[in-house]
Amino acid sequence: MIELANLTCPEEASRRQRDQIVEENWQVSSVGAAMMFPLRASCGRRCWPGQRLVVMLRVALLVDGWNILKSADRIKRRVNFGQLPHVVTGANKNREIIFQRFYIGPITGHNAAQRVRHIADEVRAFGYEWILCATEGAYSKTTVDMYLAMDILTWAYCHSVDVIALCSGDGGYAEAIRRAKVLGLRVEVYAIKSGNHLSTMLERNAHSIHDLEASGILQQGNEDSLDDLCAGHRADD
Repeated sequence: MIELANLTCPEEASRRQRDQIVEENWQVSSVGAAMMFPLRASCGRRCWPGQRLVVMLRVALLVDGWNILKSADRIKRRVNFGQLPHVVTGANKNREIIFQRFYIGPITGHNAAQRVRHIADEVRAFGYEWILCATEGAYSKTTVDMYLAMDILTWAYCHSVDVIALCSGDGGYAEAIRRAKVLGLRVEVYAIKSGNHLSTMLERNAHSIHDLEASGILQQGNEDSLDDLCAGHRADD
């Protein structure tokens, strides 16, 4: 738990004064591999006499459905998306996932509608926001990349979150996460490393890399492959 020690508000302080204290107190914390980055006091704005202000890290968990499902299919596994948020937060009681999104584009092919409906029901049951990316003639995988990258950059410029947890091995996000780092966000990549499903560009630009297979959230696959549903998309694009 990260605390701003000795930060208390006089009893007679107005709400504006208390807000100013919170806004002006930034704390630098070491999180993983001695990586230093700025944190905002995002847990709330009120601090009363004798209380200690706990700084919560706001996390955006973003799943590239195209990439992660294909990567898992190719090693005959499926991802337990219900366990993924627990892997991201871990034992850190100062982390709170405030955005939890699953991005996917329209797909066609044999049994596509049934498979997509099953995936949508599963991830929604686990609390994900289902983001069906409209294509309007564009290649579906490219549109998913655009939607996800725009969210990363929007939150980075607005300082809406402190941590980006990207579940993808796609190197197309390398520039977006590089810019997010420059703007003070911590960027963590969660991907399947086996079978060359993790881009070296992501590895170079992320603060940390987490292998989903090593985390224990991959299960034995029991569904048809997505290869016939999104032909032409390489998991490591």
